[in-house]
Amino acid sequence: MKLRILPPLFGLLCALLMIGIAKLLPGLVFRFPGQNFAAAALILSGLSMDIVALVQFRKQQTTISPLSPQKTAAIVKGGVFAISRNPMYLGMLLVLSGFGIYLGSIANLAILAGFVAVITRQQIKPEEEVLREKFGDEYTAYTNAVRRWI
Repeated sequence: MKLRILPPLFGLLCALLMIGIAKLLPGLVFRFPGQNFAAAALILSGLSMDIVALVQFRKQQTTISPLSPQKTAAIVKGGVFAISRNPMYLGMLLVLSGFGIYLGSIANLAILAGFVAVITRQQIKPEEEVLREKFGDEYTAYTNAVRRWI
């Protein structure tokens, strides 16, 4: 598996692009009552999901590194992993969504869609190949039971 960019760094790049878009296209900025609350709720939800997923990985004594899925010791299926096969990437998407709402630029929806597309193609699918090879039918059953994102 060959990565082109680490997912957290790609998330940061997306956040920087969101800032740039909001500044370059101020006519597409929106405001609504409770906007900051909605943004904070999404950001906190995303961070919480990431933390819970990290704790679950640690409890299963398996790698959290997106660079080495071949070092995975177990398929984590409970908790947030029963909702999404990729809760850490989903958490990153929630954080970016909250940041996008905070910035208030409708154009940032394109960045969110790009984040999902790139992470799916460049990270998730290669990880799935490695896990399918390593865990076989057990991983296939998990993929049939739990969706990739949500």
